Amino acid sequence: MSSLQLVKVEITPQESVPMMGYGDRTSWSKGIHDPLFAYIWYVKNTGDAEARVWIVCDLCLFSIQTSTLIREDLGKVCNLSPDHIVISATHTHSGPNVRYLGPAGVPWEQRYYSLLISRLGQGIAEAGKTAFEGSLQVRKAEIHIGVNRRGSHLPADSRVILFSFVDKTGKGRAHMFHYSSHLTALGVDNYLISSDWVGPLRDALETDLKVPFGFIQGAEGNIDPYCRGLLFMDDPDQAVGVSFDEMTKMALTAVEPLKKALDSPLIATLDSLCTKSAVARLPMRFGALEGAEVEKRIAHWKTEFAEFLEVPVSEVPEDYQINALIKEKCRKDGITGQTVLNWVSKQFTYCAFINLYRKDTQYAKPSQGVIIMPVLLWDFGKLFIYGIPAEVLIENAFHLQKRWPNDIALVGGLANGWSGYLPNADNFAETNQSQLYETVSTMYAEHAADVLLDMVKEVRGC
Repeated sequence: MSSLQLVKVEITPQESVPMMGYGDRTSWSKGIHDPLFAYIWYVKNTGDAEARVWIVCDLCLFSIQTSTLIREDLGKVCNLSPDHIVISATHTHSGPNVRYLGPAGVPWEQRYYSLLISRLGQGIAEAGKTAFEGSLQVRKAEIHIGVNRRGSHLPADSRVILFSFVDKTGKGRAHMFHYSSHLTALGVDNYLISSDWVGPLRDALETDLKVPFGFIQGAEGNIDPYCRGLLFMDDPDQAVGVSFDEMTKMALTAVEPLKKALDSPLIATLDSLCTKSAVARLPMRFGALEGAEVEKRIAHWKTEFAEFLEVPVSEVPEDYQINALIKEKCRKDGITGQTVLNWVSKQFTYCAFINLYRKDTQYAKPSQGVIIMPVLLWDFGKLFIYGIPAEVLIENAFHLQKRWPNDIALVGGLANGWSGYLPNADNFAETNQSQLYETVSTMYAEHAADVLLDMVKEVRGC
């Protein structure tokens, strides 16, 4: 590997903004608790004309369309091919709503998009200027922040893969860790911009080590921090989070395991990077539907919601605002238990259906019954990261690793966009899967994950 670098740039919004992560927030942000950052992972092989960069932002998620636009604009600013730029998110639920961000949006979106392009472009330029010759050293650690929110008996992944950016003298110039967990310690009741639990963890490590210490998200789809625990959709207040103090206390439990791992035996040294990309055609949950059938199903749901909410059909939202209305109705009428679960489950299916079968038709093809998913591979030989524009459930990460038992096989979640949750066939076999969040809100068919894993093998060429 000729040169590498990890650069940190601030991307905190400079004004009050609509937040993303919970559909039932009732106002825009009311301040900043801690700044948001982007970490730019820069790699350039000896002899390559262009570098590759993987940008991880303290944001919730981008649509595939938005991530494509950002990569195209960054490519122009930095003279890089958009195919050589990956942009992903940590998945904090306390950042601005950037799902459909762009230069043609409402005023705050225009300003924030301009800020992102400017700061990220500057960061990429800085990475190129300050890159050093060296290699990536890989070690393992264990932390225990994430739990499986679909059931306490179901697995999480305590494994951390730690990347150290080491120069020719053996000095560690930066570090990055890969781990699978939602950033949802803070809940729907929080209106302060925050990077959630990863912020205080990074701050503590960077203060001690005096170098950047980034985070790259894995297969967090059904993994929440343990301070949130299981996701009970029959509780209208299940999205309420913990305090900043409790979140920080939890985050700091990972400091010593990660620091200790820096002195543990090496499991790999990575010297060169091969990048590949492909397009997967993944089957949709409701199969092929023409426009009239799509609208018929939406109308049926809206009629049901209108009767329950006691409002005209015209007042039923066609987005996640319906989440707040249903929960408020349940609180007001004292509705509990299975009835709450039924309505909350139904509205998540309804919203996801509208998003994929009506709105995101640039990549979802309802008439064909497939989602056109752009996927990517950062392959270092002994270790590879498969980047997927989805929230990938942890069982998929386990299945991926089993297919390559002699390599370190990692999922890079929320890479180059978002298309919803990607469960595994195992998840559809779980008890009550028809009323568990990730399987009711996905628009992927049960076997879609297997189709994708087969494609990993094809793309990697082994």
